[in-house]
Amino acid sequence: MARALIRATRTGAGRDPVAYVFLGVLVGGAYAAGVMVALLWPGDTPVSLPVWLLAFIGAFPAFGAGLISFKVARGRTAAPGWRRTFPPPRAPAPARSAALPRWLVLGAPAVLAAVAVTMLVLAVTAGPPPPGQPIVTDDGRYALNNHGVLTYVGYDEWVRALELGQRLFVGLALVFYTVAAFAVAAAIGLRTPRPRPQGTQPT
Repeated sequence: MARALIRATRTGAGRDPVAYVFLGVLVGGAYAAGVMVALLWPGDTPVSLPVWLLAFIGAFPAFGAGLISFKVARGRTAAPGWRRTFPPPRAPAPARSAALPRWLVLGAPAVLAAVAVTMLVLAVTAGPPPPGQPIVTDDGRYALNNHGVLTYVGYDEWVRALELGQRLFVGLALVFYTVAAFAVAAAIGLRTPRPRPQGTQPT
C-alpha cells in the first residue's frame, strides 16, 4: 500500500485534486494510527503535546475536505470556487483518477476503518476515563481538574490519566479520518467514467 501511495504521488495522482485529498487523508490517518499505537504500547507511555495535537487537529480539515469532495462530486450545491477546483462529472466524465489503483481506493478506507475500530476498542477496554483533566498546580503538585474541583494524585496516576485523555482525542481523530477516507473514495468513484454499452451515445 505504501508503494502504491508513493507511485500515485510521483505520477501526479492523475493531476486530480480529489486524488491528492485522498492521499492526504490516508497519510493523516496513518499518522494518527501510529500515534495511537504509541499510546497503546504496554506501560504508561503518553506522548508530547505537539505529537498528539497534530493528529487531532489535522483530522478536521481532512474531514471537511472529504465531505466537500463528495458533495461536489455528487453535483450538489457548492461555492463557485469549490466547483472550479472539484468540477462535477460531465458526460463523458474525465478519467482523472486513473493513477490511483482501484484496490487502493476501495481497500485503504476499509483498512483504516478496521484499524480505527481496533484502536478504539483497545482504548476503551484499557480502563475508565480519568475523573478530570490532568494538570500540574503552581506549587508543583499533580492533580486532576474536574470543573474546578482538584483531586491530588500521585505521579503514576497522573501519567495514566494523561495517556487515557490522549487516547480519547486521537481515537476521535481516527474516526474523522476514516469517514473522510470513505467520502473521498466515493467521490473518486463518482468521478471515474464507466464503460458504456456498444452503440450508445452520451447524454
